Amino acid sequence: MQATSTTQHPWFKNLLTLMFFISAGLFQFSYAQNGCQSCTLRYPDNSNLPRSAQAFNESDVLKAFDPGPSICGKAPEYIKLWYSDEHALTLGVRRVIVKSAAGTTTTDYPITPTPASPTCVDHPLVGTTASSGDQSGNDVAVDGGRPLWPSLFITDLTVNGASSRKGDWQQGGTPLAPSRVCGTWKAAVRTVDKTRSPEVVTVTPDADPAKNTSNTTLDLGGGDQPPAGTAEEGYGAVVYWKLSD
Repeated sequence: MQATSTTQHPWFKNLLTLMFFISAGLFQFSYAQNGCQSCTLRYPDNSNLPRSAQAFNESDVLKAFDPGPSICGKAPEYIKLWYSDEHALTLGVRRVIVKSAAGTTTTDYPITPTPASPTCVDHPLVGTTASSGDQSGNDVAVDGGRPLWPSLFITDLTVNGASSRKGDWQQGGTPLAPSRVCGTWKAAVRTVDKTRSPEVVTVTPDADPAKNTSNTTLDLGGGDQPPAGTAEEGYGAVVYWKLSD
């Protein structure tokens, strides 16, 4: 899913494309210094195989984002996106279990726990953020997978102009963790079974908490209310990236 926005604020001297991963969904939009512009993602393609050929689904969990087309030109403090789905947001991988012929090893990672009721947390802990290997915090997509924790990728168009995609996940970019999360969420457990050939990796989400919807600030534990008319599917969260971070 994509949209465009523009600003004259100095931190957007050049066009940037912002890519979000939320529970393995992909969302991209772009900002331009002069005027709103369309964003042609051009994926899947053969530009950096195998990642660039990876298909995406579940992108409809992104219900709204800010800045977006309706507020083109505003210089915000945060980049925000609103999530809603029939399942709670996955904040990250809290435990990795590795099974081998020698036995089973369990490694736990700090993660902000599922709240008893909707709340807001600054700089949430998102579990393991390793990008490869047994202790990875990624899903089972190609080439090491995609982050299971809410991630932002920034594409730097100063490299090759408007055609640049440097920084995209598909091009090997670096994920950025959120500055704040509001609403409710859950964690997941990653299991690597080396007793099978080839090894089998599975990701098992924890049970969903109580539904909170996402229509009001109260539903989101004090987080920003989504734009009017934003669809909701039972669980909601709003994720922030602070520009000064």
